[in-house]
Amino acid sequence: MDSKQILYHRIKRELRKKGFPLVSATGAGPFHDLENRLENMSKEGLSFKFQSPEIEEKTNPRKSMNDCQSIIVVGMPYYQKDDDNPPELWNPPVGRLSLSSRGEDYHIVMKRKMNEVMEMLNRDIPGLSYQCHVDTGPLIDRYLAYKAGLGNYGYNNQLINETLGSYIFLGYIMINQDFSQSDDHHKGEKFRPSCAGCEACIKACPTGALEEPYRLNPDKCLSGILQTKGMIPDKYRPLIEDRLYGCDECQKVCPYNQGLEIEIDSAFRKEPQNAVDLEKLLGYTNKEFKEALGHNASSWRGAGILKRNGLIILGNLKGSAALPLILPFLKDSREDLRVSAEWAREEIEKFKLLKE
Repeated sequence: MDSKQILYHRIKRELRKKGFPLVSATGAGPFHDLENRLENMSKEGLSFKFQSPEIEEKTNPRKSMNDCQSIIVVGMPYYQKDDDNPPELWNPPVGRLSLSSRGEDYHIVMKRKMNEVMEMLNRDIPGLSYQCHVDTGPLIDRYLAYKAGLGNYGYNNQLINETLGSYIFLGYIMINQDFSQSDDHHKGEKFRPSCAGCEACIKACPTGALEEPYRLNPDKCLSGILQTKGMIPDKYRPLIEDRLYGCDECQKVCPYNQGLEIEIDSAFRKEPQNAVDLEKLLGYTNKEFKEALGHNASSWRGAGILKRNGLIILGNLKGSAALPLILPFLKDSREDLRVSAEWAREEIEKFKLLKE
C-alpha cells in the first residue's frame, strides 16, 4: 500500500470514528455529464429558485479550489421513527418538521466532525489543503455521492443506499491529494435507475411534483415551496396541511426505507418533538427566533418564511382560536405574510359558516 492509500485509509478510518458509516472518494472532474444534465434542467425550468444558477461552479471543483485533486464524500444516516399523530391531537397548534430538521442542524454537526478530522491530519501532514462542505458548498453533494459509489438515484431523485435507504445527510471534502482510485467500487458515469417496476414515490407526491421517473418539478415540490421566498400559490396552500418545513412523503413510501433500524448521531435526537409551536413562532422577534430555532436546519431561510408557512398551517387547521395569532399579520409590511394571513382568516371563517 503506497503512502497515498495509507493516508486515504487513515482519513476514512477517522471519519468513521466520527459517525460517518459512508465514506468514499471520487475524482475532481470536471463533470461533463452533470454539466449537460444541469444545462437541460435549466432550459426546462427544473432548477430550484434558491440554488445558484452557476453551472461551471457546480461541475468543476477547481473553480472553488484550484489544487483540488479528489473529493472524499461522506454520508450520515438520520432516519428515526416519526410520530404521526394527526394535527387535531396537537394543542397548541404546531407546524410539523421533516425528519431532516430534527435536533441540531446537520450542516453544523457534520461540518464540525469533518473539520475535526482534517485539522488533526493537517497537524501531521505538511502541505495538506482541503475544504469541507455540507449542502451549501459549490458542488452537488448527491451527484458526488453517486460518483463515489455510495448509492444510486431513485425515481424521486434521492440518493438511495441499499443498506441505509435514502435518509442520508451528505457532505464532501475537497482535498489536494489524489484518492480517486483508492476505493475498489463501481463509479457510475451516468444516471442509472434503481427503481424499475416501482412508482410508489411518484404516486405518493402530494402535488404531482414527480412528473415522471427522475423528473422533479421544483415549482410543485412542497419541500422547495416551503423554502422559497414570496407568496405560495393558492392551489398548494391546502396541500401543505401542517408541514412547516420539508416534506418526507416520497421517502416514506420508498421500499428501501421500510423497516430501517439505524443508529443515528445523538445530536439529531436532542429534540424529541417533531414540530414547532406556532403561537411561539409567530410571536418571535428575529433575535428570539435565532435563540429558539437558530440551531435547527429549518431556520436557514429565516423567520419570515417559517412565519408565512405557519400562517398557512393555521388556515388549514381551521381553528377559530387561532384568529388572534393571525390578525396582527393582516397589516404586516411584508406582502407574503399579509396575503397568507388573509387566506388563513378566510379559510377559518368559511369553516365556521359550514359548521353553523
